[in-house]
Amino acid sequence: MERRAASQWKATYQAGILPNGGGGMAMTKLRVAVIFGGRSGEHEVSLRSAASIIRAMDKSKYEIIPIAITKEGRWLSPTDSTKLLPQDVLRDLGQPVALLPDPTTAALVRFDGEFRAIRQEKVDVFFPVLHGPYGEDGTIQGLFEMANVPYVGCGVLASALGMDKDVMKRLFREAGLPVVRFFAFRRTEWERSPRAILRRALREIGLPCFVKPASLGSSVGISKVKRSAQLADAIALAAKYDVKIMIEEAITCREIEVSVLGNENPIASVPGEIVPGAEFYDYADKYINDAAQLIIPAKLPKRLVREFQRLAIRA
Repeated sequence: MERRAASQWKATYQAGILPNGGGGMAMTKLRVAVIFGGRSGEHEVSLRSAASIIRAMDKSKYEIIPIAITKEGRWLSPTDSTKLLPQDVLRDLGQPVALLPDPTTAALVRFDGEFRAIRQEKVDVFFPVLHGPYGEDGTIQGLFEMANVPYVGCGVLASALGMDKDVMKRLFREAGLPVVRFFAFRRTEWERSPRAILRRALREIGLPCFVKPASLGSSVGISKVKRSAQLADAIALAAKYDVKIMIEEAITCREIEVSVLGNENPIASVPGEIVPGAEFYDYADKYINDAAQLIIPAKLPKRLVREFQRLAIRA
């Protein structure tokens, strides 16, 4: 889905750094600034996602302007960003750029001791392909809103709610959507009263259970706990990645996913199924081992297809 923040606007950045040389020719393609990388622990995943998306985009319809963000948070020019796309890690900082939260200019500018817009070039839409904090949690969406620029994806509130699994599940439960048993706690609570949290987990959730950082993606820091002796180590691992940890019930099930597109009149995709190559769909299974199977469409009765689509749209 696309958020249209303004009907007409311009973005500016350093002359000569466009993939096509940045000339003054009339543009007929939709110009898409793809933003990737970022400061989260899912930086490398974002690079892979951006490369996959850019390869899949129809070059006859879209002119792609790649913008990489380093692990330190620096925005790189399209030329430097293009060089980094095939890489797993960033090696050179390159020429930095930035998006100013100024709705009168909506400018991508080069940082050269001071922010200054050198040349204006039209950009039609920003496409963030950032994973985890600072990308999926509403922060960059807030920057887009302040700059009054169009962008792809959910808005600030939906992004923030979707990133925090604890808050998201509370809202789902309040709306009457089915959720597994769970509870969340702060890292400081764990440091202060570990035994109380362990007792609560075994009493309210039981085993097996999943322990995960509340606001991280790509299954980073997640553990499946089968024995009580494993629980403390699993919590300690999750606490390395987030200030809030969630423990939830583990159930035996198939993993079905549904995409939703649209705002006022959303539509749901056909369901897909993920068949993990490991005990659960963890980081290694997603990005390293390549053992998981993706089945599209999932083999489901029509009534379940309709039910999953209904639940996805409600969510």
